[in-house]
Formats: sequence, structure tokens, C-alpha cells
Amino acid sequence: MKIFEPIEKLLTPAYLIALNVVIILLAEFTGGGELFAKSGLAYIIAIIFVCLIAVRVLADYAFSDYI
Repeated sequence: MKIFEPIEKLLTPAYLIALNVVIILLAEFTGGGELFAKSGLAYIIAIIFVCLIAVRVLADYAFSDYI
């Protein structure tokens, strides 16, 4: 069993795409389209997505022992 197996089941590509679409719609329709830019939420969301990508990439290579 992999260390990140529960996370990998939750963070499927389809889920991440849907989450991204929801974030884009929220950014467009809340606060006149300027709330995310003025408050810095856009940067926080970008950092979270980079971390999620890193977990997906490193889960198979760095944390798995196939011996």
C-alpha cells in the first residue's frame, strides 16, 4: 500500500479539473471579478495546486519502495 493512496483516490484528474472550474467561476462572479486579485487568493490557490501536482508526481517515485 502506498503512503498517499487515500490522497490519490481523492485527487483524481477529473476532480482536480472540476475544482479548477469551480475556482475560476468563483473568481469571475464574486466581488465583480476583482476579489481574488485584490485579496491575494489567486496566489494561495496557485500554490495549493502546485503542491497537489507535486504530491501526484512524487507519490510514485520518491515514496514508493517496490522491493
